[in-house]
Amino acid sequence: MDECQAVRGCHDLDHVLVYANTKGVAAQWNFFSLVMHFFNHQTHHRGQATTLLSQAGIDVGVTDLLMLIPNDDCCMKLYSSEPA
Repeated sequence: MDECQAVRGCHDLDHVLVYANTKGVAAQWNFFSLVMHFFNHQTHHRGQATTLLSQAGIDVGVTDLLMLIPNDDCCMKLYSSEPA
């Protein structure tokens, strides 16, 4: 089983979603493209909120995901040029 099949509903990402917007204008988009847009757009709004909080003098802390997730020493060994 490949990684995509391991994720429930992954095949649905190829589905074309047909809908009408709030003005009644018909549209159709590939579901994967919509999901990518949703994640990208929420990042935009998180950035706006972070900016406003920072401008108000509030320390928002570390916002870089790579600084928030633990370092995986196992992977570092795989990519190291030095012998194990």
